Amino acid sequence: MFCDEAKRGASTFVVNLFFGIVIVCLFILFFGRMTFISSGEIVGSLQGFDVDSNGNIYLGTKNKIIVINNGERVESIVPPTSRSYCFYIDSDILYIGCASDSKGGTYDLNGNEISYGGFSYSQIKEKTKGRSFTVDKHEYTISCNYWGAYTVTRDGNVVYQTASSFFDGFTYWFCLVLLSVVFVFFVLVKLSQYYRA
Repeated sequence: MFCDEAKRGASTFVVNLFFGIVIVCLFILFFGRMTFISSGEIVGSLQGFDVDSNGNIYLGTKNKIIVINNGERVESIVPPTSRSYCFYIDSDILYIGCASDSKGGTYDLNGNEISYGGFSYSQIKEKTKGRSFTVDKHEYTISCNYWGAYTVTRDGNVVYQTASSFFDGFTYWFCLVLLSVVFVFFVLVKLSQYYRA
């Protein structure tokens, strides 16, 4: 009798211990990614992509536009819009769409507003460039590998590359899904222990 209770207590301790470890790992994965993205250590999802007349590359992320010059990040523009990756450049003017009110505006290359509301979000989205385009006879492409590193090329030569990070790419998402499945498993184990008691 005593031996059975000791075994049950030990198994409950082990389940609680692993349950706690899984919760801590999920917390680290979620908030670690948010911290790295907000600090600029990792880029997150790159979607907007364009070039100005000086050859500076503009990469749009969820809430900012990163400016690249000679392979170095020189500036981050944080326009007062949501989804600032929806943009294009024409005559060195940024046209940025705002998804929250379905409007768009014009900004100088430093992110200062020139006008707002003269364009719709869909009008701007239609003119955004894809993953590959040609400007002044130079072909620009952007690609991403499984580990979350983005590579920008100009005429086939790498001009900018983001660093791979555990908190971005395939590894991160694989670990997050795996830990989520384990978390659900432990919740079910805990519920079965509760109803058996």
